[in-house]
Amino acid sequence: MLKKHIPYISDIRNKSIIILGAACIFFITIKGWIESFNLLDISNFTYLIYLMVGLLWVINYKNLIIYANLLIGNNIRSIDFLIILSLLLFFILQGSINLYALSFLSLYLFVSSVASSKEFYRDYRYMLLSLFLVSFITLLGIFIGVFENLFFETKIFHNNKVTDYPNPISIKFHFSGFQFSYNYAAYIIIAGLGITHLLLPSSSSVKRLRYLFIVGLFLTQAKVAFLYISILAVMSIKNKLFSLFRNYLLMLLMLFYIILCHFTFAVSNSEISSAYYFREVKFNILDIDIYATLFLWLKEIFIDYIFNNSLFEVSIPGFQLISEGLEPHSILLSSYLFGGFLFSFLIFYKLLKILYKFYALPSPVNKYFLSLVIVFFVECLVWDSYDSPIFWIIMLLCPLYKTYADNADRDFLKIL
Repeated sequence: MLKKHIPYISDIRNKSIIILGAACIFFITIKGWIESFNLLDISNFTYLIYLMVGLLWVINYKNLIIYANLLIGNNIRSIDFLIILSLLLFFILQGSINLYALSFLSLYLFVSSVASSKEFYRDYRYMLLSLFLVSFITLLGIFIGVFENLFFETKIFHNNKVTDYPNPISIKFHFSGFQFSYNYAAYIIIAGLGITHLLLPSSSSVKRLRYLFIVGLFLTQAKVAFLYISILAVMSIKNKLFSLFRNYLLMLLMLFYIILCHFTFAVSNSEISSAYYFREVKFNILDIDIYATLFLWLKEIFIDYIFNNSLFEVSIPGFQLISEGLEPHSILLSSYLFGGFLFSFLIFYKLLKILYKFYALPSPVNKYFLSLVIVFFVECLVWDSYDSPIFWIIMLLCPLYKTYADNADRDFLKIL
């Protein structure tokens, strides 16, 4: 009798883990949105997130034990071991433990442990399904924002474009749905687009779903949305002659994007009504003023901050006192503030090693996923992604793409 119920019990367990994972990722991403509109008591909401993270750690305990044994066995030969060791040394140096480092560690160790799982395909699928559900809910939130804009005067699911926002393509609004930041909404949708082929069979319905994702991505009006769409367009051109220059064009696109993130332009003597994105004139070329943007300004004051404060004193809260409450907008810089120089260097080295392994894969990679990895790597320069579940799920496991893709079960409805 019990054997008859085992598949049913297993099915309930699988669905429960996927839903719990999706809820955890979604709640982490909407915390800022909940807080900004005072929709719930933020303290209780934060405790709920801690509870869900704790439950996932308990469920994943076998993988964590295997991963811990690997770290201990490899010790200093393992980058992950050195990353953890560098954080511990930083804690000792400062005489305290900071929550930013703990947030990073909880995500980093959890996702990394999946790579050592004896049930890798199952556990990786759990995470991908959870991430896809969150991206789909985020997409719905963006279309709710469009509905809100057409029929209501509220600004819960969308916002007016910031005055003097340096994006000439931008429409009047940013649609962010359930996210406080339209940039984060864009990241989630990009992640969802990138993994569709790993979960869904190729069909006309999937193509229509991708078009909806691309429309939703455009509606966020985030600069990263235009980068992803541009890279995807370059990847989609199949002309043999063009393919010879594809990599050069991709590098130009990335370079152009990085430049535009840090510099913006205005006609000389034109009135700038908001200095939020137009910080300081750096150059003037042919009667065009070239301004430092918010991202460049944050990097400039970061340099001042670390030169005026020893490693014993640096912290993200300390930096925020001089940065209008903002983080540095780069995982490489923010990691320095909560983990020190060695930790930041090791994170950068880890990301470079991941990228090298990913591009060394022997077979072609789906263009949606490849564009996703490229964008997330570029965003390391302008995104404090150290506590982002979607960033680490994609980046830490992308070198195992072929291992999973060749064995993936793409029947989404059957799995869920």
